[in-house]
Amino acid sequence: MSTRNTNQHNLHHRAASPGPRFHRNRSMGSALRQAAQRTAAPCPRSRCRSHLAAGNFTDGATPHAIRGRTEPLAAHLPISHSARQFLTACATAVLTITALMLAGCGRSNNPADEPSLEVSRLQTLPNELGLLHQQAKPGHWSAATVDIKANHETFRGQLSAEVGTNALTAYRLEVRRPLLLPKQRLKPTELLFYVPTGHFRNVKPRLDIRLFESSRPSRPTLTDANQIQSLMPAYQFYFLVLTNEPDRYRFLTANDDAPAVQNHLRWLRLGPYSNFDVLVPEIEKRPPLPSSPLAWTMLSHILWDTFDPQQFSKQQQQAMLDWLHWGGQLIVSGPGSMELLEHSFLAPYLPATTTGTSQLDSSEIEKLTRRLVPQHPPLRPRGAWACESLRPAPQSETLATAANKPIVVDRRVGRGRIVVSALPISHHELVQWPGAGEWIDRFLLRRPRPPATIDTLLALPSPPLDCFDPRRNSRFRILSRDAGCQQRLPLELLGTPRTPWDRTVSFDGHFYSFGGAAIGAGVGGWNDFSQLSQAAWHALRSASQVKVPSASRVAQLLGIYLLVLVPINWTVFRLLGRPQWAWFAVPAISLAFTVVVVWVAQLDIGFARSRNEVRIVEMHGGYPRAHVTHYTALYASLSTTYQARYDSPTAVAVPFSAGRRTVFRQRRPLIVLDQGPPVELRNLEIASNTTGLLHGEYFAELPGSIDLHPTPTGGWIVRNETGLHLEDAVLLAGDRVARLGSLASGTAADIIWEPRPTDASHTDHAMTANQDSGQAAFSHRRRHAIVSPVPHADEGEIDLRSLLEAAEFFDPEDRGQWRLVARCRTAPGRVEIRPAANQVRYATVVVAYLKHAPLPAVVAATPSDTTKPASSAAPVPMSSPPTAPTPSTPDPASASPSAP
Repeated sequence: MSTRNTNQHNLHHRAASPGPRFHRNRSMGSALRQAAQRTAAPCPRSRCRSHLAAGNFTDGATPHAIRGRTEPLAAHLPISHSARQFLTACATAVLTITALMLAGCGRSNNPADEPSLEVSRLQTLPNELGLLHQQAKPGHWSAATVDIKANHETFRGQLSAEVGTNALTAYRLEVRRPLLLPKQRLKPTELLFYVPTGHFRNVKPRLDIRLFESSRPSRPTLTDANQIQSLMPAYQFYFLVLTNEPDRYRFLTANDDAPAVQNHLRWLRLGPYSNFDVLVPEIEKRPPLPSSPLAWTMLSHILWDTFDPQQFSKQQQQAMLDWLHWGGQLIVSGPGSMELLEHSFLAPYLPATTTGTSQLDSSEIEKLTRRLVPQHPPLRPRGAWACESLRPAPQSETLATAANKPIVVDRRVGRGRIVVSALPISHHELVQWPGAGEWIDRFLLRRPRPPATIDTLLALPSPPLDCFDPRRNSRFRILSRDAGCQQRLPLELLGTPRTPWDRTVSFDGHFYSFGGAAIGAGVGGWNDFSQLSQAAWHALRSASQVKVPSASRVAQLLGIYLLVLVPINWTVFRLLGRPQWAWFAVPAISLAFTVVVVWVAQLDIGFARSRNEVRIVEMHGGYPRAHVTHYTALYASLSTTYQARYDSPTAVAVPFSAGRRTVFRQRRPLIVLDQGPPVELRNLEIASNTTGLLHGEYFAELPGSIDLHPTPTGGWIVRNETGLHLEDAVLLAGDRVARLGSLASGTAADIIWEPRPTDASHTDHAMTANQDSGQAAFSHRRRHAIVSPVPHADEGEIDLRSLLEAAEFFDPEDRGQWRLVARCRTAPGRVEIRPAANQVRYATVVVAYLKHAPLPAVVAATPSDTTKPASSAAPVPMSSPPTAPTPSTPDPASASPSAP
């Protein structure tokens, strides 16, 4: 072989083989490659295919360069023509879709193309973070958070929320709050809204969100409509779990993860009905809870498990304390939680302190479950459990013990309670135990009686409370909302009644009516039709009503005026010999009769305005805060637009409904509630010679609290440190009463019991049927002799008799309660109404709970039971007076927790 042929063969072999490139001399390598391209013979087809299959190409080379042709690669693959067309179509489709996605999802480089404001993620509170939660309860104030972002510049303005309720009220309510959005920063904003009660039929209320700039406060910059996804029934409440490990509590919401718990936890699932809406959020920063305590009324229980209390904001901490004192229930699961809570805002109210973590043997757990839940097989753990070592506080009650260790410790906090479980509630063996439902129901929720069916509901003489009663599922109460109110049950439980009278049932001293829909406020909801609200309404109407004379009286006055003006006037001056003077007497006669007409009609002429206000102050012993409800009647002789300003940041207010509903095409004025600060209610229009009613509520700080203190002789005294001067104070407890008289701030009074007058006590029952809704309403009120001294109310003054009667009325669940009722000339907090009125009258009723009714017994005591039975705090019967315990054996129910 010649040298030339040998070189050509080597160059061709190097170009076709996967050997390395020449990097030592770039010029030599370039020349050799050019010579190879000019002189190399094309490879046979078989060799090219073998190289293609093996991938033996030099870097940068392609099969087309090797063969010296520019045909497509697919033309040389061993596939058919139809397959090549299919692959080509698929590749074209993939490229087209990719291009469209890049064009649609790609962010524009031009900032002007972005919207100035972005509103997203409306979430009602409380909620499960990360999940869309838009649920509200009619008759309750609710809170929601909205994520808003300003893209171009810092935004200053207001955020508003209005609920579209299909004209269920005679007004439109818009709640506003100030808003400051830094540029390019997503900010969650909280705001309140109110869904009134009524029949929504198949239409859900709509929550309209609007943004107003400071420069244009009358025209919204952005509007966003959000549909409320679901409405909670009256008997349902939120059950919130605060934990850093939410997966451990999924058994509360999943039906198939823990069938043993689901079959026995009647409080969680009952056929198609659910007593609680259990929320187990994954919390990163702040818990999903409202900042206003008046938005916690839908929340009945909170389960706390190793959650850091420092994540609560100051407003949430204060709201939780208010919620507890008015009936909230906190369940603490050990071990590990007490160490965090002992240095938190809840420390003064905890039922126990911790001394560390210990182990509880499996045999002790088996004995405990066998003794406390005997109707189920005992729990036999595979090994020892970690247990919180608890040291009960003096005011607490131990409900369960094992191996001389407290296992469940309970303590009253106002009307509410805090209960601590030394054992972990979410332990996998406890979850699978068939008696877990009874354990949680009896000892943690204090609901020992099982729910009743419709058969036991209608049975006589006294069946237990059923599971559809809101009072069973929540202990939260506000006196002005819940005093003497009946509850409504789903109509499908009763079937088809024969008459409207069959739709009402009474048991356990409570009265129930069956309605077509179970949507309503339940307990703790905003209520203009409670016993106290209606008593305040009638008292204000009597004090500020306008008495217009009848038609016959008007005709008589007109006849007398014409008689005096013409014949008598002319006759008198005719006898005097000066008949021409009768013309000069006409103006004087007209003015005189104007005064007579005004006096008869009891109207003020000119620009006169009056303001009559009834305030109800509700307090709990040992707690320096009060809930204030004010009902205001505003009268003006001319049409006037009022504004009400509150110094409390928790204030909410709406016009008093008084049973009025709108009619078709009736004008609904827009009422604006500005959350400030300060909180303002604007655009309250009062027509000429008309009395308008306003209902507002708020929480107010007090300089101190009102308390019970034992005396060395074994009695009790009441000390007032609230800053309020109480007048005509009386202490009520069953059939006994103690008249305390005047009780100024900083003073104390001895409790001297005497029999309560019962000679005029009787019960009036009335049944009325609502033809519009086809529902029967059952009204009842026990009338008794009023214990509180009532001063004589002059004509036009506010009569407190009906208010005091409602404040002194005891519901069956209040048996054993010590309640102080008094009058006061002032009230905590300040309410300023503009324009100011010429005549202002106030009347304040103060109600303070010094001792609450005992909780239900959790388990019957047996001789072998080492558990302290709850029967030691059995309810005091109404027929027997409560006795004051001696200082050596203090009554746990009467002792009040100290203020933080």
